[in-house]
Amino acid sequence: MTYADMLKFCGVHDEARPQTQTPWTANGKYYATNGRIGIALDYKPDGWVDVESGKRPDLQWVINDATNRVKPPRTGWEKPYPQEFSPCDWCARSGIITCPHCKGELTDCEECEGTGKIEKQILVRCYGGVFDNQYLAMVSPLPGLTVCEGNDELCPMMFHFDGGRGALMPMRNFQTKNEIRQPLGVKA
Repeated sequence: MTYADMLKFCGVHDEARPQTQTPWTANGKYYATNGRIGIALDYKPDGWVDVESGKRPDLQWVINDATNRVKPPRTGWEKPYPQEFSPCDWCARSGIITCPHCKGELTDCEECEGTGKIEKQILVRCYGGVFDNQYLAMVSPLPGLTVCEGNDELCPMMFHFDGGRGALMPMRNFQTKNEIRQPLGVKA
């Protein structure tokens, strides 16, 4: 895994939580999180960029706590659903809006990042909880993946992969308009 790969697990655009915008190192481990998913590497990733740590989440505590609340690991992984999109209502599918700050200049829509479409949230019931498919898709390609199912719907799903481990938080308030889907099947 590289530093660039770790950035995918960070809250790069999360202005409310700047401490999650970049990976960091502590106690010989290398961490990345966006508050919903987090990973810890046992090795220094290629292309590592040292940044001022400041106050960071105690991701190791989350991983240790969840490790005590999960079932034994198993191989095989639920295949994530393919991405699905809906039209962006903010820009009427154009990808461009009139900037509210720039006296009417046109700019890329911040909601859809100029694409005119927004990824639909897909919720999947698996591993003892309900999880966002977007995060299942992030974990799926990790090498040597094993999964530890939570003991209850509020327990994070733990996963181990070559050179690291991680935790994925379940959806706690999934009473939304989105249906909760069953897994597509196990990817060996």
